[in-house]
Amino acid sequence: MSRLTLGSILALVVLAAAGCGPAPTAVRTAQSGLASTPPSTVAEALARALSSSLLDEVALPNGASVTTSVPALVAQPFNPGNPTNLIDDHRLWAVPAPADATWRFIMGRAPSDIGNYGGGPNNGRLMAEGYVLRPPVQIDHAVLSLQVVASGPTASIVRADALVVWLPERSLGEVVSATDTVVTVTRTLPFPGHSTPPAPQVVTDTAWVQVFTEAFNGLPIALPAAMTCNTKDAETEGVVAFSAESAPTPDIVATLHPCSAGFLVTVEVRGTPAQPLKDIGGFYGNLYGHSSLTTGYWLESPGPAGGSGP
Repeated sequence: MSRLTLGSILALVVLAAAGCGPAPTAVRTAQSGLASTPPSTVAEALARALSSSLLDEVALPNGASVTTSVPALVAQPFNPGNPTNLIDDHRLWAVPAPADATWRFIMGRAPSDIGNYGGGPNNGRLMAEGYVLRPPVQIDHAVLSLQVVASGPTASIVRADALVVWLPERSLGEVVSATDTVVTVTRTLPFPGHSTPPAPQVVTDTAWVQVFTEAFNGLPIALPAAMTCNTKDAETEGVVAFSAESAPTPDIVATLHPCSAGFLVTVEVRGTPAQPLKDIGGFYGNLYGHSSLTTGYWLESPGPAGGSGP
């Protein structure tokens, strides 16, 4: 069965959520086989559709059939992933071919949009795991995990898990509004070759304010334990504050902390801590670009969208 593209999956889910198509119905869970509650958000519905679609894409040799037999070696997914907002859908097939032949068949037909798809023998089974290369913005990450185990000299069992972690929607109270027309950019670390960081810059240029606003408002929520970070004050990269004109205090303050992959953005809304966000470089790129451009520390600033300015 040909798998739907990520774009078509998203379109179907959005139509259903908007009432322009069939509403999400009860979903059968792989673990229990019982009907679960309808998805509560568009992101969760998208994750369920994506997980099912990933399993549809697994290529199997002729004669493979769905089975309820679960050998002990494949009783669990190889990598359970992040349990927060996790959709774990799985299927099992019986294949009339030796495990190594089944393995070679599957691995030779990996989905084109799965990256790092590889593996090998592991404790009596053959396993592989790959990530969806470009998941929708509502998805933190999506993994296709495969396990193959012998069930006889000329037979094998295949287990495939689609592990998809979805992101909750951000609160409207935690986004920058049109009334915030002043952005204060503070780089807390010095540029290469300098001993002190540059002085804070107050940004009122409409184009740059829009760049910072759109970048911040587009950041996804950072799920617990999804990023390895150290949020000590001494290890921040910079602070971006959004304020209304002539306001004594900012409405939103975003602080960037370096992580294993990108940045954790801690947020305060009118002095109250809010849900942390995740940045893979775009929001930080604007901070770095504006700071370097206006101070002359870096003449070829990346700026917004890779340019030297708006």
